Amino acid sequence: MRFPGNWVWPVLLLLVLGTLGALAAVAVARGEKTETLVATRVRLAHLVRRPAPTTTAVIPTRPANVEPLVQPPGRPPNRSALTQWPRADGYTVVLESVPSSDAATARQAARRALAKGLTQVGIIDSQRFRSLAPGFLVVFTGVFDSAASAAGHIADARRAGFQSAYEREISR
Repeated sequence: MRFPGNWVWPVLLLLVLGTLGALAAVAVARGEKTETLVATRVRLAHLVRRPAPTTTAVIPTRPANVEPLVQPPGRPPNRSALTQWPRADGYTVVLESVPSSDAATARQAARRALAKGLTQVGIIDSQRFRSLAPGFLVVFTGVFDSAASAAGHIADARRAGFQSAYEREISR
């Protein structure tokens, strides 16, 4: 029987080191939390407590081009017109996200939102927006210039019966 030359030991050492590296990678990967990508991921808004005003009151205002999400009393909501997403990027409150093949469910959710008094209700086809995973219809209410503004209207949507409503950035 012939004894292998000196080349066997470095190869064997590399094989052992490669196996140990693979085992370490598997152990690290099992410890990480993975995230499933859907059309809109839920991001929890961080609530910031503000101290009570001492001498002046700060009254939040909406930009002139943004309607309130809930119609004021005495003004009946438009129960049939859906809002088109503007050309600009922005933030919104997502009411529901359904597969693109289920347009009837998306329209039904939008009609229910309008009937509950929410305004600026529309349906976004996620194929047209890079911030959304393709293949979904996203029912939304409101068009805002910041995540904080959108998050401030989540309670309106939840009072209207959309318990899983959340804010989301929409960008083309």
